[in-house]
Amino acid sequence: AQAASNATPEQVPKLLKDLPRRDMTHTMGFTLAQARFALSDHNLIMQVRSQDESVKPNPFRPYDGSCVEIFLSPDKKITQLYVIPGEDRKSVTFKRNNSGDATPVDAITGTCEPLGDVGYEINVVIPLDLANIPADFTSFFMETNVIGFFKGNTAKNTVNIFDAITPFSSTDGCGVLMK
Repeated sequence: AQAASNATPEQVPKLLKDLPRRDMTHTMGFTLAQARFALSDHNLIMQVRSQDESVKPNPFRPYDGSCVEIFLSPDKKITQLYVIPGEDRKSVTFKRNNSGDATPVDAITGTCEPLGDVGYEINVVIPLDLANIPADFTSFFMETNVIGFFKGNTAKNTVNIFDAITPFSSTDGCGVLMK
């Protein structure tokens, strides 16, 4: 879906309101997160609602704590981005995997707010340039994982949109977004 141009994170809920939410369901059958996304100019805009019961970010290894991982690829070279909610569920930071290190990214903009007593909602605008996706693309690969602590479980769980098994190393099973 295409959304209005030059979107800001504050506009994302309104821009995506008519799109269905994609349930991100655990293998036990319960929904742990939901996502909506669209393209806006040369950006991916996304809203993710996580039912994370105990937001525990890990700034050094984001995938070992509460976070949203976004994988983007124009071909076979995969860019791994991290959207990391703060423990307060009101702040958010952005990083990318840079040869195994989680390095800050200034180009992503976003907001985070609590969802009632449990979980959070993030709204982000991600420039596709971060993943070397050309302005004249016709399609690209995408996957999104939501990592958190759900259903009273002290171990982290991961749910994703398209069920790709190894989106950090392969585009197999990833979704294809088209212009």
